[in-house]
Amino acid sequence: MSLKGQFKQQMYKEDLVPVIKQGIFVAFVGGLLIGAINLLALYLGGISIVWMLCILMAFYLAKRIKSAYIEYHIWYSIISVIFFIIGFYLLNVVSNAGFLFVLNYVDIHVYLQTLNPLPYFSFLLPLTWLGGWMNILNGALNFLFFGIAIYYAFSNSKKR
Repeated sequence: MSLKGQFKQQMYKEDLVPVIKQGIFVAFVGGLLIGAINLLALYLGGISIVWMLCILMAFYLAKRIKSAYIEYHIWYSIISVIFFIIGFYLLNVVSNAGFLFVLNYVDIHVYLQTLNPLPYFSFLLPLTWLGGWMNILNGALNFLFFGIAIYYAFSNSKKR
């Protein structure tokens, strides 16, 4: 079926509400949990395992959304991607705010700056990769893993 035909299919409210509930659940719980685990890994070992955990979050998001509906609609895959992006944002907020808390920052303005989503998604703009070969490699890898996680959340949220 064509993409236009997939959007024209009938969508049932009985399926949409559980899909949204599962998406909200995984985005919030997954984002908070992955942010805390990433903070712990950065604090104890100095390494970031965020992309491995993001792909795991995309797996569980797709699995829970797949089990939440009876009749598939393409909007369920789009909802899966939207909630993955929300979960990614939340994990960055938790990780950065937790890192500031560990460093004993008390200025509320510094904590409010962690709510700005632009730094967390700056790797999507290739012009921000300029500045050296390490920045280019880091930006390209972040872009690649983000794309893999988005693709996984989109494609695996439909029943086969």
